[in-house]
Amino acid sequence: MSQQKETDQLLQRRANMAELAKLGVSIYPHAFQRTDTIKSLVAVHGHRTREDIDQAKIQTKTAGRILVIRKFGKANFLLLSDGLSSIQVYIRQDSVSERDFSIYKLLDFGDVIGVEGRLFRTKSDELT
Repeated sequence: MSQQKETDQLLQRRANMAELAKLGVSIYPHAFQRTDTIKSLVAVHGHRTREDIDQAKIQTKTAGRILVIRKFGKANFLLLSDGLSSIQVYIRQDSVSERDFSIYKLLDFGDVIGVEGRLFRTKSDELT
């Protein structure tokens, strides 16, 4: 990577970090109280059908490193990994607060984040 690109990327990440701090996000939090690891979510629910998961209404809190970011207007996806397994995270602009969507837009590859929500399968059958 060229020195200029590296500097530009570093400057952008620092700017994003400053914006996150302005939004009240703890940049280096001491803890995140997850209910499940990504590995355990995949192990316990990875084989379950869409209908089974929907009926169970499984609420979870987990954390991992962002490997992939896919933006499709109001529907957005992250791929999170705990180093052992990965799971998709779905962020819909009209389903989260304006602040939370602003936080999402400032995230980058490699960031470690905590998420919470209801487990489900997408139309393409991806555990999310």
